[in-house]
Order: sequence, then C-alpha cells, then structure tokens
Amino acid sequence: MERGFEIRTRSDPRFLSVIRAATAKIALVTGFESKQIEQIKLAVDEICTNIIRHTYKGNPSQEIILVFTPFEWGLEIDIQDFGDKVDPRVLQTPKAGVSKPGGLGLSLVRSVIDEVELGAPTEVGNKYRLVKYKADRGPNGSHQ
Repeated sequence: MERGFEIRTRSDPRFLSVIRAATAKIALVTGFESKQIEQIKLAVDEICTNIIRHTYKGNPSQEIILVFTPFEWGLEIDIQDFGDKVDPRVLQTPKAGVSKPGGLGLSLVRSVIDEVELGAPTEVGNKYRLVKYKADRGPNGSHQ
C-alpha cells in the first residue's frame, strides 16, 4: 500500500476540529458515504482525544502524526504518538456489566471501525491502526 495523506500536528485540543474536518474530506474523496464518514471522523477524534488527555496528559506541545492511506475498498488510518508506551491490555474493551468512568470511547471506536489495532509495536510511542471498508465492498470484493 502506498502512503496517502499525512497530517502532523501538535497535541493541542484546539486542532481536533481541523483533524475532524480533514478526516471527513479524505473519507469523502475516498468514496465513503456520509454515515461512514461520520463514523471514521468519530473514531479518529476519539483516538486523538485519548492521546491528548492520557498519553500526553494535556501537554499541547507534543506531536501526533496521522497517515490516511486509501485503497480500493477502503481507508487505513495510522495514528502515531510519541508518549510513554501504553500497555495494550489497558486498551481492551471493558467486560459487560463492569462500570467505571471512561473507557467507553474505545468500545465506540471498535463498534464503528472494521479493523482496530491499538498500541501497535513501535520504537517510540504508540501506533493505532484503523481500517474502514466502504459500504458496498469488503476485502474480498464482496458486499458487506
């Protein structure tokens, strides 16, 4: 897969609206329908918000890199931070019936994105991989 569109930004919450707008535009030109565009935008916003709040603890001067790579039947989004490594077990979906503050955002991401890899191995920081398939296509060319 060739690299697509790259965004490098500071971890300033004020830039989340720019990330959402760029995500929506990239999904649109990639051929997604409006409902799916909203789902992609929501997932990217949630991951970036978690990076800002938890990984960078609100420090607005750190870097986040997003790489959007369109392919025939969908879009891959890789999001990289450079904070402390996150234990992938911490990012797992909470068990049913277990109620605690927070943690529901990642469940939401998993519910709207087809493939989610959180905390992928990297030399520095954390990498999050999201893959969304177009409504009428799947990885085997079949309808979903």
